[in-house]
Amino acid sequence: MPSILERVGQTIRRHNLIPQGGRVIAAVSGGSDSVALLHLLEQLSGPDTFELVGLVHLNHQLRERLSDEDEQFCRRL
Repeated sequence: MPSILERVGQTIRRHNLIPQGGRVIAAVSGGSDSVALLHLLEQLSGPDTFELVGLVHLNHQLRERLSDEDEQFCRRL
C-alpha cells in the first residue's frame, strides 16, 4: 500500500495539478489538514518536481481569539 506521501505525489502528477518546475504557495488555515498538506508539499518539492515558495494565511476573524492564535501559529510555520 502506497504511503500518503506517495499517494499525494501520484495524484498531483495524474491530474497535472502542479506543472514540473512550477512554483507553489500553500494556503494554510492552521488546522491539521492544511498543515499536513504543507508538510507533504514540502517533502515532495524539489528540482525535478516543483518549488514550494511559501505559505499564506488569511485571518477571517471568524473564531475571534482562536483566529488570532491560528494566525500566529501559521506565522511560526
